[in-house]
Amino acid sequence: MELCSVTDAARRNVLQTYMGLAQHLSNARLIQHQNFSGTISLLPYAFCNFIMGVHGSEDERPEIVHEIDRWARLQPALRVYVLSGDEPDSIGESLTDIGFSLVNQMVQMAWFPVETLGREEWTPANCQDERRTIASFMVQQFFAMNAADFRNLVVETTTTGPHELWQIIDERSVVAAAMVSPSQTALGIYNVCVDSSLRRRGYGTALMRSAQIRAHHLQLPIVLQCDASLSEWYRELGFQVFGEMRTFQRRN
Repeated sequence: MELCSVTDAARRNVLQTYMGLAQHLSNARLIQHQNFSGTISLLPYAFCNFIMGVHGSEDERPEIVHEIDRWARLQPALRVYVLSGDEPDSIGESLTDIGFSLVNQMVQMAWFPVETLGREEWTPANCQDERRTIASFMVQQFFAMNAADFRNLVVETTTTGPHELWQIIDERSVVAAAMVSPSQTALGIYNVCVDSSLRRRGYGTALMRSAQIRAHHLQLPIVLQCDASLSEWYRELGFQVFGEMRTFQRRN
């Protein structure tokens, strides 16, 4: 698969994953517009309020931007995710022109199936209790300083969502984990995390090598989004940058 086609595969995987999680949010309304998808909620969390998967012609751009702005005015916490492959190409700049700010930017990276030595060291969560344990571990790594209501919501949604949860266990405790979202054309890896007290001991590498072995078995590329500061680590594991994911929010 060439980089030009992995862009579409990644875009579809992100949309599938985010919308799959959105369907498990309580008290949230799904947004199904002809030019984008998303969810909106009374809860003031970006996790519950987002728009993504923008697609349309250049002629439709003014109307698309107007509709996104209308949703954003209903919920100030709403985020708009713009990925490589979204159309029209200028949608991010158009949002900035009408009062949105760029609040985050991540690189999109891909790994293409090649023979990988070793064995899978991760194990899947096979029941709800295991899923909740992994979800709680992830929330502790990413959101330890957030409000309890937010953490509980993320744990519940991650536990009940349609994706797979994989873990590395050492001495009966979870030390590394990832959310895995297979689609027809890609294996999406999300929320890669290692116990903050056990980093730089090889657990993250073992987790990603396990994902690569699984992807090679499935003959699917791995796609992921990460902060630019982590891109060099992923490059060392054989990943390539192919795009970006920008996040916009309306200025109040």
